[in-house]
Amino acid sequence: MCADRVRSRIGRARDEEIGQDFHHSEESKRMFRWQCGSGPRRVAGLVVAGFLLTFLFSIRAQAGFGYVFVQCVFKAHHSLDDYTKSGAEYGSVSAIVEGADKGWASIDFPTDKATRHNYTRSYDILLAPYQHTAKNVLELGIKKGGSIKLWREYFDAGAFIYGMDIDHGCPTFPRDGHIKSIFLDTNNREDVLKAVGDIRFDVIVDDGCHTNLCIWKSFNTLFPLLQPHGLYLVEDYPKYFLYTLEKYFHKNSSNQFYIVGDRADEEVLLAILPPSSWALQPEVTRKMSWKLVKPIGGEA
Repeated sequence: MCADRVRSRIGRARDEEIGQDFHHSEESKRMFRWQCGSGPRRVAGLVVAGFLLTFLFSIRAQAGFGYVFVQCVFKAHHSLDDYTKSGAEYGSVSAIVEGADKGWASIDFPTDKATRHNYTRSYDILLAPYQHTAKNVLELGIKKGGSIKLWREYFDAGAFIYGMDIDHGCPTFPRDGHIKSIFLDTNNREDVLKAVGDIRFDVIVDDGCHTNLCIWKSFNTLFPLLQPHGLYLVEDYPKYFLYTLEKYFHKNSSNQFYIVGDRADEEVLLAILPPSSWALQPEVTRKMSWKLVKPIGGEA
């Protein structure tokens, strides 16, 4: 009996030992499989992370696959190509977008002039002298066409609204004969002058590239095409570039440069006015909250 019990206990111990060895063996196999598979997983993860970083950088740099992809998706959402002037009358720029769907992804007015920014408040004042007198208005940067539609609604029916953009995928507004989309690089002076011909603009709004050198080049080409009574506006001007205004823009101290604060803390609206600009009339200047930049060789 005792011998049988001893043999039984030895057998159970041996079985437990064998079971533990088997369990350890299976665990080792699983660890081996995980370690062997972790290499490809790490590589795949790095590839995905690299692609996402490249995609995001492309969007931020406004160049490359990511930027093109996002733009295509963005512009495919309710194109304004079928738009024509409504015929409604508005007393201000703000009145047009008030209560309307607005913002970059909107259907009615895909523009951020009254969402991320509060430019429309300044435009209610600055553009009032031009609403019923302007013949030619130019905006750099068509994108989805919201700003072009905004200007077409605001200015008189006889005014021509021009948009310039480097992207041929922007709306062309074929149903409205008073809207002209021009596709070119505004940094290319020869192309711009050839496209514009003898047209002179009452109002020019730069909502294009938003980089200092590009803004400056566009200004040097287009400002001479502004009427003496005209108004030149630069949207989204970076605050950290304000110190360069005198260096780059004050080639002619007779022009007046005003900085207008904006809802977006890191950007401002820049208003550049020739001496005879209608925006310098007392009824305009006393309503504006802006800062005059001291001209080179002149007094602020």
